Amino acid sequence: MTTASEFALRLVAVSTPWCGAILVAILARRARIIACTAASVSAMASLTLLHSTASAARLEETLMALFSCLAVMATLVLPQRDCKASVMAELLFVLGSTLLAYTTQDLLIFLLAWILTALPFFWTKFLPARTWRPRVAMGLSILALALAIAFIAAAGKGMVVDELQQRSPGGMAVFWLLVVAVVFRKGICPVHAWVADAAENGPAIPTALLLNGHFGALLVAKLIVPLFPDAARNLFPVLSYLALATALYVAIRALIENSPRRL
Repeated sequence: MTTASEFALRLVAVSTPWCGAILVAILARRARIIACTAASVSAMASLTLLHSTASAARLEETLMALFSCLAVMATLVLPQRDCKASVMAELLFVLGSTLLAYTTQDLLIFLLAWILTALPFFWTKFLPARTWRPRVAMGLSILALALAIAFIAAAGKGMVVDELQQRSPGGMAVFWLLVVAVVFRKGICPVHAWVADAAENGPAIPTALLLNGHFGALLVAKLIVPLFPDAARNLFPVLSYLALATALYVAIRALIENSPRRL
């Protein structure tokens, strides 16, 4: 059970980047300083949470600490030409939204975080308008996850992850919808091309930060394996084989790649 102090730390870790993003939009000239400060506060809250958690270190606390520290480094190494207020605000927005997904056990909030982290692909200058494949991939991943959660809600077994463990809510339809969401979000073959498009056309470090949220892997660890242990044990190797095929293809493709961003 989450204590009051743990809840407060989670709240600080998630809300501080969002508040920093608003402040960056107001005080554009101090964008890097504000972003670094907000990310650092979030990192300290996450590290404190990881250190003070009552139980053994859990997946979400570890991921929160690692990702928030990665965000701090991103604000420090971002080239000056890219330190625009819009880029720094998006970086902080992605940080807060990613931490929200890490820390929540509610499926509706997880879906909200999934959508929020994908917003830069749709309506900001994070990616140029010509990059349609990232938008399609993000949109289909959102649709698949939303349908899966809708089926889970219709099953009437609750919406909290801990209450659904090993209950296979919604049956195989939900399992395969979650797998589809993972495939599109992680860019697993045959829908891998959008990752290279995102890396080539977006600002390098913020895009890398977004991709390193690893939401597909998080969905596997947080929902698919705990909720569908039998199906995951019997059918999940299919996804693993696709991931291995993707890694092999990308490794070979990189040998003839001329664009540093796509490489």
